[in-house]
Amino acid sequence: MGCIFNRYFFLKEKRGFCLGCELSGMMARDFYTSWKLCGQDLIVCVLRWAVIDYFGGKITISSTYPTTFELNLSIPEVDDFLEQVRLEY
Repeated sequence: MGCIFNRYFFLKEKRGFCLGCELSGMMARDFYTSWKLCGQDLIVCVLRWAVIDYFGGKITISSTYPTTFELNLSIPEVDDFLEQVRLEY
């Protein structure tokens, strides 16, 4: 029987709210591997087809099929967001 991976982390969205996230299984493993290889101080995570819910008094994001993610995706919106965050800090 193989290991089951679970990763819990927070994403800060552009208005400053922290969103609790949970990934499991292969998605958690792939995210953790990508995160370790990213090698940057700021990481923008673009999620597609994730489940956004209100649970336990908080907004949460969970993965489901066919959720995908990209870290520091090379698109203008990510570049603008990184620039905005760098100016704030």
